[in-house]
Amino acid sequence: NPLIRHFSPTWRSLKKTLDIPYIISVAFYHSSLPVYSMTISTQDKINLLANLPDYPRQYKLLEDNKKTVTATLYYGPYHTDQAQIRYRGVSPNHWDAVKKSIQADLPKKSPLEGRTAYRFFVGEDKGWVRPMMWSHIAEKLGVMALDAQPARLMVNGEDAGIYDLIEGWEPSLLNRYGKPAGPLFSDKSTDAHNVDLWRSDQISNWYNRNEPAVPAESYPQLVELIRVVSQTSDPEFAREIPAVLEIHVFLRWSLVSILSGNFHQGNTENMNFYFNPETKKFEPILFDAAPSPMGARVDLRKHRVVNRLLQNDMFRKEFESLLTAYVSAHKNLKDDLVAHDQWAEKIKPDTFADTAKIQTSIEALQSIQDDRDYSEYNYLALQKMFRENGHFLYTFAPEIYPLIPITH
Repeated sequence: NPLIRHFSPTWRSLKKTLDIPYIISVAFYHSSLPVYSMTISTQDKINLLANLPDYPRQYKLLEDNKKTVTATLYYGPYHTDQAQIRYRGVSPNHWDAVKKSIQADLPKKSPLEGRTAYRFFVGEDKGWVRPMMWSHIAEKLGVMALDAQPARLMVNGEDAGIYDLIEGWEPSLLNRYGKPAGPLFSDKSTDAHNVDLWRSDQISNWYNRNEPAVPAESYPQLVELIRVVSQTSDPEFAREIPAVLEIHVFLRWSLVSILSGNFHQGNTENMNFYFNPETKKFEPILFDAAPSPMGARVDLRKHRVVNRLLQNDMFRKEFESLLTAYVSAHKNLKDDLVAHDQWAEKIKPDTFADTAKIQTSIEALQSIQDDRDYSEYNYLALQKMFRENGHFLYTFAPEIYPLIPITH
């Protein structure tokens, strides 16, 4: 709507008057968060803005638009004048306001604390506490997850506010878990509405983050994984899937996703796997768990691998042992909520002081509380489901997709 678009900036500015009491409350607060600084020329800032989609006619920032500019990045004694800076994030909430998600790629010969990818996400997209919270749960369950920490960002001497600083897809991730170097497979950010990542005829929607220009069809291990998932009978699937997928780890990953209330990493997007060259098996990587309240049953329809695994008695028994142990131990809920509250208290003053954020402080606080409530609700809902039925209830997807032969 043209009127809404015209008055949107004014409305956002007027809403910010609600932040005045919160800003006053932290007037003398000194942040303990790490502070990163960038210096970008005026022309390069214009170039970055020019690369954004023509929103709302174009509503996704695809790879072709993710142009970079050269800038300087400082952190403590570290600095480089060869940082490659770009706006990041597919959806508009990353970049349709003054505060935007930003990525800084450092020279490989000049890493900072062993990393070269510094990804700053706005809290309105990834959540103010959510990335740290779900990494915490993944760590407890022995599932690989990207490191996430809150950080402050300065751009050309101006405070850009608080961000989620999330680790990049680089060797630091595997090094932290003591894993040998290997491919990191993900799905492409596309504008297609009919993507199905677990069909053999759509393997081109995958890519290796280490070699993005190489066609996904060139990796026989990935071809085999998708073949087993999409083209086998139930007995064949049960027999063959343990040879290509690290089942025990994947079931723990599934537990984290179910605790979040949904499969945001599912059949159409947000899939991330590491192929271990020693075991010759795929391992899932948790990223971007977006919590929501679960329904009366555990809904598996949006993830074909989980859907097929849990229809098998042997795999479901192993999964339910994990799930029962987690939700029956009240200490897990207490530990998770304590972790959430500690992160919330840590970032709250910086959130209040952030005058660049899109949300008001009231909205940010409500978002933080919602995520906490969803975590508690889902935990208790799973407890209740088991207590009342003696087992967990599932909604399975009927496997009606055709078995399409692999073509190269």
